Amino acid sequence: MKYYKFTNSNDNNLDNRVIRKSKSFTNKVVMVNGFNASGKTLFSPIVSSIKNVELMSYAYEIEWCSSFLYSDQMSEEAYKEFIKMHVDHSIYNQMMSRSVNFRFTDQSSAISHKAKWTYIKRLFQKGDNAILGNIKNGKPILSLTTCHLMPFIPSITSALQERLLFIEIVRDPMFMFHQMLILQESIIKGHKEKDFTSRVKTNDIDATYLEYYSSKEVFIDIKNSDNKTIVIGYLERIFDFYFSLDLDNLEINNSSFMLIPFEKFVLFPNKWIESIVEFSGNEWTRDIDKEMKRQKVPRKLLRAGRNLKVYKRFGWSDNENSKNLTLSEENDNYRDKMKVLIDNDDVYMRLEMISNNYHKWVDNITKFSYIN
Repeated sequence: MKYYKFTNSNDNNLDNRVIRKSKSFTNKVVMVNGFNASGKTLFSPIVSSIKNVELMSYAYEIEWCSSFLYSDQMSEEAYKEFIKMHVDHSIYNQMMSRSVNFRFTDQSSAISHKAKWTYIKRLFQKGDNAILGNIKNGKPILSLTTCHLMPFIPSITSALQERLLFIEIVRDPMFMFHQMLILQESIIKGHKEKDFTSRVKTNDIDATYLEYYSSKEVFIDIKNSDNKTIVIGYLERIFDFYFSLDLDNLEINNSSFMLIPFEKFVLFPNKWIESIVEFSGNEWTRDIDKEMKRQKVPRKLLRAGRNLKVYKRFGWSDNENSKNLTLSEENDNYRDKMKVLIDNDDVYMRLEMISNNYHKWVDNITKFSYIN
């Protein structure tokens, strides 16, 4: 490689040198993953309410590197070494309150965490070498919230092995559509500089990096379609990926794995949380109950969650008239609203078909968890 060699040696790595992290921490890592609008921001705070689990943080860096692995611009070995480096650096910094979010209104704010005073105290306590003992003795559990990473689970679990619990949140695409449409219109098309995900570009067409290997026809459709049709096409490809997974034979190495359907979780959350608590090696505490109450789980209706500004921005509304509905009525009402929003019977039927297939898929899953 011209110009980049540090010395003037002519050796060409003849003795199989590799780039590696010399040694990793052994603390556990919980990764809450899912596609946009799957419900991660409800789930991650509950995970972080478990004893010894740190404040949730967004791991965009892993998503960025995943796009380079996906497009063969990064080797798998380099990707795995980056994963190890990133999770170790993240817990090291968090134990000193470096890179900790103190914005009051953010979902990932330390102010809303069960141990907010701990993060404030850490600002004034010893750092650097003292942190090594704190991590070894305190066994803090890193809590990461990510997007689009399910296709990379063999590599991620190979990197972190038994340290990792990977949680994939899935959701009825009928209930994902409106939020994804607003994201498409307001960020991807409206304020591209705020889109912190990698994109694939070909000629004058711009798409999510997951379309890197899509056919030319997909890019032509993206160029010529309206935003609603683009989102539904993307949902079709997402769920084709899910439906093709062999969940009984996932390559998860020595890691633990959970697939959690949003609809089942918000109605009957306890069995899922008990499994995560088991992985953490701790016990159920009042902090979990408090966070569950704050997130309004369990609930009677799927959309009876917190009435936050961020949710309203993505199409959620607190409708007083909906409180006496049954689940079936809520579902029918929402489908009717989406049909009016889409305003094209053929396009709407594509969304309804994915939704119906999603429910068949979830009902046929025999094993949701692999806890080591």
